[in-house]
Amino acid sequence: MTVRVNPVAKKHLETLELHRDVNEWQFDGIVQALAEAEKQDAVFVDHDEVLAGWEAKKVCLECASVGAPTAETAAAIRELEEGKGKSFLSVDELLADLNADE
Repeated sequence: MTVRVNPVAKKHLETLELHRDVNEWQFDGIVQALAEAEKQDAVFVDHDEVLAGWEAKKVCLECASVGAPTAETAAAIRELEEGKGKSFLSVDELLADLNADE
C-alpha cells in the first residue's frame, strides 16, 4: 500500500515518532525500576544519579536513532516535553488538524 502524505503532515508525524522513541526507554526504565525495588535485596540509588543516567541515555538514543536532531526537531521535542503538544484520540483527528493549516 502506498500512502501520500503532504510534507507538513510528514514532518509532524516524524516529530511524533521521534518523541515516542525518545520516551519509550523511560517507560521501560520505570517498569524495570519498580521490579527491582520490589526485590528483597533492592539497592536504592540517589535520585540525581538516576536522573543523570536517564539524561545520558536520552541523548544517546536521540543521536543513535536519527542522527543529531535539527534545531527545529529539538525545539519540537522540548515543546512536547513541556506539555505544549497536541493530543488526538484518533488518526482522523490528527489528520484533520494537520490539514486544517492548508
